[in-house]
Amino acid sequence: MASEEQLELFMAESIGIFNEIEVQITNFEENPDQLKPIEDLFFLFDGLTRLLEMIELTSAPKFSKYLVNTLEEVKDTKVEERKINQFLDILFNGLEHLRSIYNHLKEGDLIDLEDNILKDFKAKIEDFGREYDITFIQPIAPEHFDSVVAKKNYFQILIKIAESCKFKKVRLFFIFRALNGIGRICYSKPEPKYLEKGEFEKEFEIFFLTKVDEKSIDDVLEEILEIESKFIKKMSLQDFKREVLQFGEKWKEQKIKETEEISEKQEIKEQTLDEFINTITTEEIGEIKKDRSNIFYKIYIRINLTCKFKKLRTFLVFRTLSNLGRICWSNPNPDLLQKGQYNLDFEIYFISKNNKRVVGNQLDEILDIANKAINEINPKDFENIISKLSEKPKQTLKKKTQKTEAEIPTIQQVPKTSPQDQNKSPMSDEIKMEEKITLIYTNRLEKFNDKILLSNFHFEKLLSVIHPNLLFYTDTDETSKNYYLYLIKDGVILATAADEYHYFKEKFDIYEGGFTSLSNYLDAKKYEINDSVEYLSFKGSDYYAKEIESYFKFLENKEE
Repeated sequence: MASEEQLELFMAESIGIFNEIEVQITNFEENPDQLKPIEDLFFLFDGLTRLLEMIELTSAPKFSKYLVNTLEEVKDTKVEERKINQFLDILFNGLEHLRSIYNHLKEGDLIDLEDNILKDFKAKIEDFGREYDITFIQPIAPEHFDSVVAKKNYFQILIKIAESCKFKKVRLFFIFRALNGIGRICYSKPEPKYLEKGEFEKEFEIFFLTKVDEKSIDDVLEEILEIESKFIKKMSLQDFKREVLQFGEKWKEQKIKETEEISEKQEIKEQTLDEFINTITTEEIGEIKKDRSNIFYKIYIRINLTCKFKKLRTFLVFRTLSNLGRICWSNPNPDLLQKGQYNLDFEIYFISKNNKRVVGNQLDEILDIANKAINEINPKDFENIISKLSEKPKQTLKKKTQKTEAEIPTIQQVPKTSPQDQNKSPMSDEIKMEEKITLIYTNRLEKFNDKILLSNFHFEKLLSVIHPNLLFYTDTDETSKNYYLYLIKDGVILATAADEYHYFKEKFDIYEGGFTSLSNYLDAKKYEINDSVEYLSFKGSDYYAKEIESYFKFLENKEE
């Protein structure tokens, strides 16, 4: 029985170890090619094992030792790419169970791990260490179908695993290995990708090609434990072809795609996004815009939810655009994109001589892009948003030299007068306000007689005189694309009527969140969204609606 002093020492020492383990698991998840997190985890779990032995538990030290041994095997090499998710599952599962001991002890109870938890975890570790692919499935390409099936029998095999079976993947391995010895598994239901992960209840179907008869198949399966029932049915060639052939080409294309992705990932491993970033100054923008063939873009990209290689997709987008022009910045910033620290959406600020159709066609060549929006913006907006978002650029993102004159617009000399001064509104100093205005969304005000409509120029001048703390805005009406800003003074509504909304962009500092359109900015504020990427993600979803509650539904779905 552990003494009070030993238990107190365990509590004091283990909490720091648990927290650091969580940090290092996250580090490994973000950079699975790095060996340092695995090495650190090895020493952390080794230290934790000794603490568990000190408080005289039986199962928990063995449990922790399984992790130590596994980490020792991989700490000097590298976890195979196809096993990374399985390895992470082991780490998180191990941390969860061992932390439960600390949590129980915190409540005053010293509780060891149950034997079944120890056995299940040991089986997980052994499964991770096996060097096999459980499926053995060999699809048939359409062009080879006739020659492959000639003089063979075709079977549909339905197998049900026993309820008591805890390790379905292990059982599948034995079944597939046995059948593979007497024939060829051509397809399965559920699809092979789900069987590989053990994502099925207890039953599955196999479409099997062989020279042997039904009895021989039955005899082979009889030798395998934990099969509750099996049904073997001979099929006609026509039925077999209908089930198998549609999958053959799909499987072939998928394998080629996965091979290319892994190869491409290896190729870009040593490259970084900052190689494609060419930061830009106000003076350069002023000079570049003089050439009207240069187009300023804000490009929104959304990666597919099912994409396995998010960072690779981001890299390919940057590489593709850099070949078409000049990437000046991104939102989130390039450093966060490089680490994969974003959800699925990002924006790129880009200058090119290529039109929108050419840019779009090139991006269409990249797999796993769920949605994109390519918007031309005016140089002033481009300048403001770059200035705002890159106020504290990373030191690693150094300005690059130009590639070619056609690819990256650059300047030959710096103008004496900055474009900022040249384009400044004559009233900009007069109407500049010290305090930021709070915007409040309201429904449209119908049948209100005491309303005065002003041009945006005069409305802004009015704001500079009365300095309101609050300003109201509403949705557009059916006949106008404009949002209406208004304030109430002495019972009279003073509202905007024209479309010169650029007057208000700097006043509301819309560039801080990556916005260049005032209407998008105001619409986003309605839902209390402050970031352009988040807004476009919501606006492009099926949840977007005028009701504010629609954004809450979007967030709930996003969390799931």
